[in-house]
Amino acid sequence: MEINQIVQELKQTSQKAPRKDWIGEWFKLKREIGNPNDIYITSGKFGQTSFEWMTLPHEYVDGVGGLAWLLIKQGQQITKLPEIKNKSKPSLINWIQFSLDLIDYLKSNDKKLKQIPWKKFNQEITRKSEIPRFRILESDMTNKIKNLAKMNQVSVNSILLWTLSKTCEKHLLESPRTQLWGMPVNMRGLVNLPNQFANHVSFSLVSFNPQDTFNIFHHKIKKRLESKSYFCIWKILNIGKYLGKSKLKKLAVKEKNSPNKLMGIFSNLGIWNPSDNKKGPDFWVAGDSTCSKYPIKAAVLGWKDCISISLNINPAVCSFETTTQEILNAWYDEINQLLSPQEIQ
Repeated sequence: MEINQIVQELKQTSQKAPRKDWIGEWFKLKREIGNPNDIYITSGKFGQTSFEWMTLPHEYVDGVGGLAWLLIKQGQQITKLPEIKNKSKPSLINWIQFSLDLIDYLKSNDKKLKQIPWKKFNQEITRKSEIPRFRILESDMTNKIKNLAKMNQVSVNSILLWTLSKTCEKHLLESPRTQLWGMPVNMRGLVNLPNQFANHVSFSLVSFNPQDTFNIFHHKIKKRLESKSYFCIWKILNIGKYLGKSKLKKLAVKEKNSPNKLMGIFSNLGIWNPSDNKKGPDFWVAGDSTCSKYPIKAAVLGWKDCISISLNINPAVCSFETTTQEILNAWYDEINQLLSPQEIQ
């Protein structure tokens, strides 16, 4: 099926839904003001050197929904999309803590979070980046990461984001600093829109400090998820249904022009086991477009017994395409180094 036909079908499915996808509306307004968000997805066989990327507008799907849609179109049997594990809603204490954290974040005078000391940054470059670059962690390397995570009682996700943070510290920043990362959270199972492919995505924020071990970093992520702040952020992201499109567009313009405190967005699309393990690609890869405000987008995706890691860095931070590939390779090497016996903590 041609990608244009797929996008049209996604658009029609979105328009027919009885309830509006307000996060999708937010992405639509961002595109109108010159700050588009697109999801990139591809697949391939080991040894393959050229790839056909499919571009899906974030207005109609999130990463999980887009991948599921494509898999279904290719004949995979997917009856239910992945859901969040913790389906409980935040308590009053959680809401109060979130409100205090939000006020502190908005009023923060911490220059370490307001000014990111990039080695190279050109604020005049406003265009989005090109397609992501990716590497495949094949079965042997994936098993080693899983064993390391199990041995240290941490998640694979924590290890991968920790190694990415270390890589960015070495190659993109003038000096070590606190890095604030946005982690998308799949809200399916906790909130359910009529269109299961629509944007069921919220975010959790986690800070990486230069002295953090991956054990400490994992516990930071765990604590943030336990706070259920992602549910509170979900409510904020859906504020459009109370404000309407005109006021939501004003917020989108204000958000575009406000200083950015985030280092980047790190997405984990989960582990997918195909219904037919013998046919189809050896791996799938997902990624996201960037802009100068959110210059780094990374994504990981488990398929069969391997994991893909992708990286997209905006030209405002990396002027040349090869630089993104070099930093991706450095991330891969950081993971490999961690898996050597002397590095196991």
